[in-house]
Amino acid sequence: MTHANHCRCERGTLLIKLTATVRRWTGSVLRPDSALGVSSIRREALPYFAGWILILTWLYVSFLPNGADFFLESAGFPGYERASIYIWLIVCPLITTFVKASRYVPATVFSVVAALICFIGTAFFSAGPTFLLIARTIIAAAVGHIFAACGYGFFMILNNAEKFFSMIIGIFLPKLIMLVFPFLAESLRGISFSSFILLCCLLGMLFCSVSFFRERALIPEVGNQPFPKPAWSIMAMVFLILAFNDVIVPLLLLQMKIAQNKPLEIWYFGGIVLGLLLVLLLQKYLQLNICLMLNLSLAFMAVGFVLSMPAETSDVLPGICAADFGLAYAVGMVNIYYLAGFMSKKFRNITFYRAGIVLSAVYYFLAFFTFRLFEKALPVMVVGVVCILIAFFALSPVFVKLLYSGEWIDDSYRPDVTFESRLRARLRELNLSPKETEVCELLLRGYTLRQTAAMLEIAYSTANTYCTSLYRKLGINSRTELTLLFKEYIEA
Repeated sequence: MTHANHCRCERGTLLIKLTATVRRWTGSVLRPDSALGVSSIRREALPYFAGWILILTWLYVSFLPNGADFFLESAGFPGYERASIYIWLIVCPLITTFVKASRYVPATVFSVVAALICFIGTAFFSAGPTFLLIARTIIAAAVGHIFAACGYGFFMILNNAEKFFSMIIGIFLPKLIMLVFPFLAESLRGISFSSFILLCCLLGMLFCSVSFFRERALIPEVGNQPFPKPAWSIMAMVFLILAFNDVIVPLLLLQMKIAQNKPLEIWYFGGIVLGLLLVLLLQKYLQLNICLMLNLSLAFMAVGFVLSMPAETSDVLPGICAADFGLAYAVGMVNIYYLAGFMSKKFRNITFYRAGIVLSAVYYFLAFFTFRLFEKALPVMVVGVVCILIAFFALSPVFVKLLYSGEWIDDSYRPDVTFESRLRARLRELNLSPKETEVCELLLRGYTLRQTAAMLEIAYSTANTYCTSLYRKLGINSRTELTLLFKEYIEA
C-alpha cells in the first residue's frame, strides 16, 4: 500500500468513526423521530389516562407536606384526614403485593361505589362517631385500592405519549386548584376543601372504573421477566427527587412565606407552568430526550437553594426562589415518573413495580415525620441538600452510564415501548426487511456472510443480495462501517 493510499484509508476510518459518534450522540439526545405527540393518545386508554390524573389530583391536593402546609395551611385539615393518609399508605402496597392486577383493577368500581356511598353519608347526613369512623376508614382504604389500579394503568398500560401528557396535566391541575382555593373557599360551605376534591375525583373515577371492569382484556398480566440490575438505580433517583420536591422545598418555602409575610404560591405556580412549558418545548421542537432533563431539574433546584440563603434580606429573591423551585419541580416530576413508567412497561417486571409501590409508602411515612422533625432545623437540611446535589453532579457520569446507556433507553423516545432487543427495534425503525434484519444481526454478532447464509438456510448469493441491500439503505459500504454504526447497540 502506498503512502497516499494509507493516508486516505486513515482519513476514511476517522470519518467513519466521526460519523458513528455523531449518530450515537444524535440518537440519544436529538432524536429526529421523537413522537410523543397528542395524536398517540389512544381512545381505549382514556379511562386510565383520566384515572391517573384524577388520583394525582387527590394525592397532591390532600397529601402532606406538598399541598396543605404550603398552599393550604389555613384550611384546617381535621385529624381524620391525617389518619386516612396512613390507611391509604398501608392498603395500596398490600393490594399490589398480594393480589393480581387482573383482579384488583377491574374491581376498582366496587371501591369507588363504596367510597361514594360513605362519603355522601358523612358529608351530607348527620351520623354518629362510630359510623363516621367506619365510613372514613372505608374511604381511605378504597382510595388506596383506586391508586393501586390507576398506578398499574399508568405504568403497565399507557404508552409513552399517554404517560407524558398525563403527567403534564396531573402536575398542573392540582396546583391550579390549590392556587384558586382561597377564591372558592366561601362557596364550599359545609364541606372541607379536601372532601370536595375527593368527591370530584370519585365521581370522575366512577366513569373510569366502569371502563376498567368492561374492558378487562386491556389489563396485561405482568410477570417476573429479567430486570437489568443497573436499571434499579432509578429507584434512588425517584426518591431523591421526591424528597427534594415533596419535603424540603415546601418546608423552605413555607418558612420564607411566614418570615416575610409574602404570597409565594403564585410565584411557585408560575414556575411550575414555565417548567411544564419548557418540557413541552424541549421535547416538541428540539426532540430532547425526556430522560436527559433530570440534570436540568437538579440544576434549577441547586440554583434555588443558593438563592434561598440571602433571600431573607431581599424583597425580590423569595419570589424568584419560589419560581425557580416550581420550575425544578415540574421538570423533575415529569422526568422521574416518565422514566420509571416506560422502564416498568419495557421489562414487564412485577417485582420492580411492587417494590416501587412499597418503597413509596415507606418513603411517605418517613417524609411526614421528617418534615415535622426537621421543621426547626431547616438550615442544616439545606446545607445537607446542597452537599447531596454536589455529590450527584460529581457522580453524574455514573448515573448517565447506568440510566441512559442501557437496553431500555431507546424506548424513551418512541410512542410506546417495544419488547424486542434494542438492536432489533432500531433495525426495524430503519425500514429493513425481515431478512435484511436477520442478516444484519448475524453480521454484527461476528459471523461471516457464508456462515450467515448457512444459518439462515439460504444461498450465499441471496445472502449477499440482502447484505448489499441493507448497506444501501444504511448509506454504508463495508462491514467496518456497519460495526461502527451499531457499536453502541452491540455493546449494550
